Amino acid sequence: MNAEEYQIPRNSLIWILSAQVLCIIPHLPHIPVWAILLAFLCGLWRFLIYQGRANYPKKSIRFILIAAVVSGLIAEYGITFNLNITVAMLVLTYILKLLEMHKLKDAHVVVVMGYFLLAAEFFFNSSLFLAGYQLFVFFINTCAFVSLHRSAQHQDYLTTTKTASILFLQTVPIAIILFLMFPRFAPLWSLAVEKNVPRVGLSDEMSPGDVAKLGGSSDLVFRVKFFGKEPDFKELYWRGIVYSDFDGKTWRSEFSQNNINQNLNWQPNYHFSADFKKNAKQYNYEILMEPSDRLWLFSMEIATDSINDSRWKPDHTWQSNRPIIKNFRYELSSAEEVKLDPQLPVFLHEKNIILPRGYNPKTIQWAKNTFQKSGEDVEIFVNIVQDFFLKNPFFYTLEPGKFGRDSIDDFLFEKQKGFCAHYASAFVVLMRSIGVPTRMVGGYQGGELNAVGRYLMIHQYDAHAWVEYWLPNEGWIRVDPTAWIAPERVQHGFRHMLSQDKRVSENTFEGEVWQRSQALNQLRFWFDYANYTWYRYVVQFDRSIQIKIFENLFGNSSLWIMVSSMAVLITTLLVIFSAFLFFKRRENLNPIDRWYLRWVQMVSPQTGRFANETPLVFYNRVANSHSLTDMQKRSAHQLTTLYMKLQYQPLTPEQINMGLQNFKNEVRKWSKYRNQFRK
Repeated sequence: MNAEEYQIPRNSLIWILSAQVLCIIPHLPHIPVWAILLAFLCGLWRFLIYQGRANYPKKSIRFILIAAVVSGLIAEYGITFNLNITVAMLVLTYILKLLEMHKLKDAHVVVVMGYFLLAAEFFFNSSLFLAGYQLFVFFINTCAFVSLHRSAQHQDYLTTTKTASILFLQTVPIAIILFLMFPRFAPLWSLAVEKNVPRVGLSDEMSPGDVAKLGGSSDLVFRVKFFGKEPDFKELYWRGIVYSDFDGKTWRSEFSQNNINQNLNWQPNYHFSADFKKNAKQYNYEILMEPSDRLWLFSMEIATDSINDSRWKPDHTWQSNRPIIKNFRYELSSAEEVKLDPQLPVFLHEKNIILPRGYNPKTIQWAKNTFQKSGEDVEIFVNIVQDFFLKNPFFYTLEPGKFGRDSIDDFLFEKQKGFCAHYASAFVVLMRSIGVPTRMVGGYQGGELNAVGRYLMIHQYDAHAWVEYWLPNEGWIRVDPTAWIAPERVQHGFRHMLSQDKRVSENTFEGEVWQRSQALNQLRFWFDYANYTWYRYVVQFDRSIQIKIFENLFGNSSLWIMVSSMAVLITTLLVIFSAFLFFKRRENLNPIDRWYLRWVQMVSPQTGRFANETPLVFYNRVANSHSLTDMQKRSAHQLTTLYMKLQYQPLTPEQINMGLQNFKNEVRKWSKYRNQFRK
């Protein structure tokens, strides 16, 4: 190794390598597997360089490594330009930079790249846990930066950590001001982010078994916070997807996710409508959705507001303009007793009475016969169907077994057991058999109250399916056949209902242990509330919220107000910090410096000691500028020599104490000369 090359102190190298490992860990899901091996080899190589057992790679080897990395990225991602490949390139550059840390500035580059890499992870994940982890790594990276600027005598970990902690805490107020007040502009460009978000929850295609599978999952879907009046639990129907097409086995939505650009004007003459009853109850609430990689947005029966970056569909559902790959917050108002589409167009009427040919003949025939017996009165027919469910041994279960080709026939007249989607599907087929427009609605029902934050948590096990049938001048009417068989499902929730059923295994739900212990359950609520608060007030903080803050404070949200307010606050903080450091500096002087400063103020009260003066230079200036006696010169020289010895030479504690006492005694002798130097 060349003697002129910069040798990083051992402690600094350990800080840098530790920070590098911690910075890369969150990016492991986004980088190729071979990059992990490369990171290990580069770290090992750099450590061997430090020990003198290896040399820095030659320029030709560095070119080969760069070419191999670029080729590997092209093989992994293809010839494209998106955020994933950009971050992967940043990670690999961060790793390779270890092999050319020849100078101090190279070490600075590695540390600064670490800060950029920490920020890049928030493109993929913005959870509270990650934020806490990133703060810790930020601190370690700052320790690495501090250690690069400490002398060999001050390279202990405790001193470095203390200095980094002070720097870290000093930045917190400024960071808060910048977060709240720095103007938020729309991006000049955007890059595609390919997140590995699993598609979970309801789909635009559904068979009864699909909903049953969600019944065993405790994954969070969204949170709901009501402002003011809250509806009864049994009214908590979270509408998401409307299924109109049925092929005998699978239900499909008219607005498939596979065609997200489907034009709303799919029927030019159709204008969907809703009639609101006067003095109807209205509920205001906000929803914070979890990432699902799907388009569906959820609301109560009918929402009267609009949602940004989304579309209102003719079946009275909301659909996002792009898959939800990050937490998404929106506010809505919903009203009760609303007539949806009191006048239904012919094409929608026909679409919602279609049944596949050759399927479920028993069900169709039974419905037609029963409808005739009811005098072809739809309401009477619905009551007869309800009695049929109540008088027969139907029961609610997650595991109804397999059904044959005519699944509805098997369900109604053979097995008579199933999940909510089985009951809803059967009711739709019965109603369509008599020519009544009917459709199935998929969503969630109920929710778990978080007593800490007073909001509802809707999980996958709350997935539910119900029915809407249409009558002239009445519009779409909601019916929940599941409530006939298992009313506790709607009144108290899915989990409560199954907990009362001895046939349900204790391990039906994921994470069941959290609910069994009251203490653990309370801890779960607190943890979720912390996450909710983080997402709501930090992650979801955007320009619209910022504008509201400035309008409430100043009555104006102009760019000039934002910038000037930010500048005033930051300047005030800097002045306070400067004043604090000025007075603190005097208090933090060690005894040797404090007594030496007292002597300096005695012999040079007008100018003191200049910043560029060494103790010896100061002594020479004082000796030449004042008419000192020989005794005073000897004393001044003795003080200067003793000060340098105590300050810079390695001494034992006993020697330091003895020398300090002699230094104090010598300084006290100069008190009688104080007036001599004031002239």
